[in-house]
Amino acid sequence: MIFSTLLLGFIPTVFFQEPEETELEAAQRKIAELEAELGPEHPDVAESVGILAGLLLDQGSYAEARPLFERSLAI
Repeated sequence: MIFSTLLLGFIPTVFFQEPEETELEAAQRKIAELEAELGPEHPDVAESVGILAGLLLDQGSYAEARPLFERSLAI
């Protein structure tokens, strides 16, 4: 599972997308899968949450990105 987390960081999220998913939905789904397998406090989850926050930041969704950055740092 660590390998998939690394992939999430280096390969565009679109690689993981289902046909009807947006990039953000794909990232959120991947984080949910990691949380289910590793637990919500695992460092790999923190990294993936930080990546999702970065996607939101790039889109100008600062209010949505901030709690994710804070969660990532807290883990």
